[in-house]
Amino acid sequence: MSLSNVTWKLSLGVAALAIAAHAGLASGQDAGATKAGALEEVVVTAQKREQNVQDVPIFVSVISSEKLASSNIMNFNELSKVVPGIIIDGPIDGFGSTIRIRGIGVQRYIEGIRPSIGVFVDGVPYGRIDNAFTNFLDIDSVEVLKGPQATLFGKEVSSGAIVIRTKKPDTAALQGDLEANLGNFGLQEYRGAINVPIGSATAARFSGYWTTRDGQIENIVTGKKGEMETRGARVSLLRKITNDVEATLTFERHEAQARNALQEVAAYGRNTLGFAAATGVTLLPANAFDRKVQAASGQGRDQTFENAALDVSWKINDAWTFKSVTGYQDFVRHGDKGGYPGGGVDRTNGLFGAFTYIVYTGDKVLSQELNFTYEGDSLSSVLGVYYEDGKWPTRTDMLINTSPTIRTPLLSYGDRTSNDFGIYAHNIYKFNDRWTLTAGLRYSEVKKDDVIINVSRGGFYGTAPLPAILPHQKDSWSAVSGTAKLSYRMNEDINIYGGYDRGFKAGAHNLSSAIVPPPVEEEIVDSFEVGVKGLVFGRSLRWALSLFDQKYSDFQVTSPSLLGSTSLIQNAASVDISGVEAEATWMVNDNFTLNGALAYIDSKYGDFKVAPCTDLQKSVTPTNCTQDLSGKRVDGNPPLTWNLGAQYKSALSGSRLALYLRGELVYRDEMQGTVAQDLRTVVNDYTLINASVGLLAADGAWDLSLWGKNLNDENYVSYYDLALDGAFGLLAELGDSRTYGINLKYKF
Repeated sequence: MSLSNVTWKLSLGVAALAIAAHAGLASGQDAGATKAGALEEVVVTAQKREQNVQDVPIFVSVISSEKLASSNIMNFNELSKVVPGIIIDGPIDGFGSTIRIRGIGVQRYIEGIRPSIGVFVDGVPYGRIDNAFTNFLDIDSVEVLKGPQATLFGKEVSSGAIVIRTKKPDTAALQGDLEANLGNFGLQEYRGAINVPIGSATAARFSGYWTTRDGQIENIVTGKKGEMETRGARVSLLRKITNDVEATLTFERHEAQARNALQEVAAYGRNTLGFAAATGVTLLPANAFDRKVQAASGQGRDQTFENAALDVSWKINDAWTFKSVTGYQDFVRHGDKGGYPGGGVDRTNGLFGAFTYIVYTGDKVLSQELNFTYEGDSLSSVLGVYYEDGKWPTRTDMLINTSPTIRTPLLSYGDRTSNDFGIYAHNIYKFNDRWTLTAGLRYSEVKKDDVIINVSRGGFYGTAPLPAILPHQKDSWSAVSGTAKLSYRMNEDINIYGGYDRGFKAGAHNLSSAIVPPPVEEEIVDSFEVGVKGLVFGRSLRWALSLFDQKYSDFQVTSPSLLGSTSLIQNAASVDISGVEAEATWMVNDNFTLNGALAYIDSKYGDFKVAPCTDLQKSVTPTNCTQDLSGKRVDGNPPLTWNLGAQYKSALSGSRLALYLRGELVYRDEMQGTVAQDLRTVVNDYTLINASVGLLAADGAWDLSLWGKNLNDENYVSYYDLALDGAFGLLAELGDSRTYGINLKYKF
């Protein structure tokens, strides 16, 4: 993207907010508004303690439940629309979805490789990223921590962490809320929660949701569009055992069902072209944005996710607190018909039957974390230990049809187990009122025992059995990571920090055959960051600025492979990332608030001489084709992203009502869509315009609003390469076109 385009987009955003600000100031003055008061303190748990966000030497983006509501963010996959520097692509059930922070994160269709980003819900690390892709049900806040979180978190986190806190039971009062959200494309969404005190020491909180929505892509063969239905519930029980001991038991279950799900076609592969030619079918032009495809059927899939957690806290004395967090997760994804190992058959067909596949994925993860927190006059410490046991069975049966008469069955089978152990110490020492040192160390050890194998002519469509002796790959990886940061408080409102983090990500195993391949090496990241956080204008403007430089060694990269087989993982020698992030919130007056955030991230391969080739390159060099991508940008990373938002709220004279207006601009820069840097997968820059207008009861009992997202109807997309050697071409996951609807909330 050219500099002139950047300038034009930023100018447009600034002008829009300036006009809104002028209108808001004028309206506020008409309503008798005065100078704004101070912003409320934002409390985060980014360092396993409750702290003012201004005191934490990390760049943290905090999204409150109020912000989620005002932006109509209902699901996890919409989070990137309110946080720059984070990219989330994929459907709301997480199938094949990606998450990236500062250009690094999770690739599509990866089993058995640890994500560079951790998702933590009420202290429990999720075993797989898919588990996070649920409705934002009864959420208190979301914290997005940028860069390696080297010390405190259960799983090792080399790129960033997303920390989600749900609303907890309260013994104070009976209260609850109901919500209905209706929109175009058949959107129906209903949510509710109730808090029930049971005496002075016990309380329960119940919440649930149900949602359904039609897809936006039509299969012109069947005339159908996709459908997605999700539902879930959570129950939390709080018991104050003594004045010093408190326990919270939580259980939640989420279900998702996709029917006739479709992906757009960006380029046809040779199997599809050959199959269509043999059957005399005229294919649509390969257009990622026409929202029309040709397929024998769409994809059907069912998934369930159950999560149980027990959080016990014991305040030993004024200085020491003990905490135990136990979690158990059970995830299953399968097809929508019976008769398949693991429960269900998904006979998902490619373009005119060029391929058919059936998928089963599951995992069970048990985790346990114990820690002691010490709070003294000048020293604060967290000392902890973490253990995790995980099992990840997978199976994909595929029928590859190169013509109506030539069919090749393939079974891809995986049975993976892992054991994680970590011990850590994190300390904050105040030398005096101005200088603070944050320092911590962590030892991590990850053991994996994997069976990953392809069986030609085997599985559901074939007759070949699994080998009598399965090739086990057993390896362990360990590392010492840590953090060291120094903070200087210039005055009560300005805090400067700088320091170093080292992150670690365990290695992995690739598909085995007669020859077991060597293990993938662990990934190490060294990160340097300086930043400043401040409050000005009588604490009505809160802002933060960060400069960072990160270097990844033995960076783990996935290469295209056959759909259903495990993706190939290789180590790029290095990746270099540097950039700047900034955000601000300004309460212009008591009626009007502005917020904005910006991230510029330069993410490049420092050394990647054996990168995978594009289909065109493979057509010239079909065997052992590689290319040198050293100095090229890492895929999936738009260099410039920014958000601008404005919200106006004012009481309506002569009534018990308040009017509010909110507008948002969301910008994402041009980026490369696939690892191989295929020119066909360049994602153009785009800007989304979102807005809402609503009426609110003065006592907050009810709230009625009209909302719209992507009002300018921008086309945006993420690409992925399904196939080895271009057999199936390139598919695309389209972002939503213009959506709009009505939302009604009631609180009691």
